[in-house]
Amino acid sequence: MIIFLISQWSFGQNKVEAKDIKWKVLDTEHFKIYHYQGGETLADFASLVLEEAFNEFKDYFPGAIKSGEKIPVLIYVSYKDFSANQRITIHSAGRCGGLYGGF
Repeated sequence: MIIFLISQWSFGQNKVEAKDIKWKVLDTEHFKIYHYQGGETLADFASLVLEEAFNEFKDYFPGAIKSGEKIPVLIYVSYKDFSANQRITIHSAGRCGGLYGGF
């Protein structure tokens, strides 16, 4: 009975407060980098790193990206914002190509 009471007490305590994110897009030659206010510097940095990595590794994955297709990348400023998102979950990481925890 005690376990039941404790579970009733904690139910609903972990609600995530989602904020309305106004997404901006930084287009590069091969990527569409989605970011929001506060993530501009990180998006600029990511654009440099992503393009450099793309050019270094593109020959290892021929045909993986169609000509003219841009790879979408989402930049979250904080883990809290990422946790509250509705776009991607840890469980869908395999479908999206992966997640990275930050610098």
